[in-house]
Amino acid sequence: MSSSTSFQNEITEKLSRYFQQVRKEWRITQDATDAFSTDVDVYAPRIDVAVGPFNVSEGNERENITNVFENSAPQNLKKMIESSSLQKNNNPRCMLAIEVVYSGSTKHILGDITNASMIGLYGFVVAHNDRIDEVNRIFEYTKTIKAVHKAPSDLFSNVKIMSTNEFLELL
Repeated sequence: MSSSTSFQNEITEKLSRYFQQVRKEWRITQDATDAFSTDVDVYAPRIDVAVGPFNVSEGNERENITNVFENSAPQNLKKMIESSSLQKNNNPRCMLAIEVVYSGSTKHILGDITNASMIGLYGFVVAHNDRIDEVNRIFEYTKTIKAVHKAPSDLFSNVKIMSTNEFLELL
């Protein structure tokens, strides 16, 4: 099993062929001029790989982020999103929020899924092939919690779980 850092490096390089703003280990407070810029006591996750444009000021940049995606994303990625019926986050902090799962507890994986959903226009949780079944099982929990109306209906609707091999095929 190669390391998660190696995989992050690989997808960062591949995504940089299509997008101008690709950042590893991106903190959602980076360059922020909104509420996240001043309150150091607020939790601020770090996304394994984030693709901009970044929405770090007051307001909603969804239209601009969507336009950049439509104009720059590789066709395989666009087709997968369309066929998966992924919804768009209504007010994303970045275009793509990609969490890489090579290790971590069930709680960490649920946090990865949640952060990818809340932060990206589209969120991806990319699991090492050895962990994909476990990540899918946790994602099924999110679907069930929504089905019984214990979570907002749009939460997690913009997230796709994929294996490392599946994700690489999109790029």
